[in-house]
Amino acid sequence: MRKKIILAIGCCLALTSSFAQQISTEKIKQHIKFLSSDSMKGRETGSPEDLIAANYISKQFAELQLESKGNNNTYLFHYQFKKPASPHDTIGGEPVSTQDVVGYLDNKADYT
Repeated sequence: MRKKIILAIGCCLALTSSFAQQISTEKIKQHIKFLSSDSMKGRETGSPEDLIAANYISKQFAELQLESKGNNNTYLFHYQFKKPASPHDTIGGEPVSTQDVVGYLDNKADYT
């Protein structure tokens, strides 16, 4: 009887840990270190580094099994906007292609 209880508890813990998402301080630090590294050059909108960051975040969303809500069943929502020549301007400028990263976790709540 004792062996069956231990086996049942072990199975429950194994199932629980496989479905639960573990958040560690070290993992968060790794994400921040990568996304804020000098090699990312500030991730300016529309830059190659912006796309690298978006792909990195998309990969993390996939690992978390979030539902993709971007274009063509991906996590990336591509769009264009007019980027002003000066950061102090609010209108005009050259068209720039970029993307947002969009994932969804349905927590089955009435209001999300």
